[in-house]
Amino acid sequence: MISMRQYAASPRINQLISYHSEYFSATWVDEFYNVVWNIDTAKGFGLDIWGRIVGLENGRVVTVRPGQYFGFKTATINQSWKPFGQGVFYDGNPGGQSYTLADPAFRVLILTKAFTNISDLTTFNLNRMLQQIFPGRGRCYVGDQGGMEIQYVFEFPLEPWERGIFNSDAVPSPGGVVPSILEI
Repeated sequence: MISMRQYAASPRINQLISYHSEYFSATWVDEFYNVVWNIDTAKGFGLDIWGRIVGLENGRVVTVRPGQYFGFKTATINQSWKPFGQGVFYDGNPGGQSYTLADPAFRVLILTKAFTNISDLTTFNLNRMLQQIFPGRGRCYVGDQGGMEIQYVFEFPLEPWERGIFNSDAVPSPGGVVPSILEI
């Protein structure tokens, strides 16, 4: 085990400590807090760090899937397939449009993923999360569809990148529950 006491007599460390005002501005701690540590004011590099902390594998990139695929509903597969003229053919590649998120949009993704990591994911808490992420945009809420399904209902149009967030693995949903989105 390494002890920090072995560095107590280091001339460089002692100089850094005694002349810290020469190396760091008086507001350095405040700047660090605002740019990196405070999620509400973090920018660029700070948000990238938060993305890694909450476990966003693709970082700032969000992909919007093309929608439901053409197919048939069967007794063994409970999938929302679309008939001819309404769905797209599945070619084995999930594909879709990818977006690189700017800081405000990436902050929403980070907060959504953080909520997924730390919440008990009750309907009450999911609704509270929606109100905090989309303040003043209109009504949004979670409805229990029964049969282990929930539906996020937005009574306002979502931006394409927002739709991508709610189609990704960052979307909060209790274990074993299938989430869906409805825009009214």
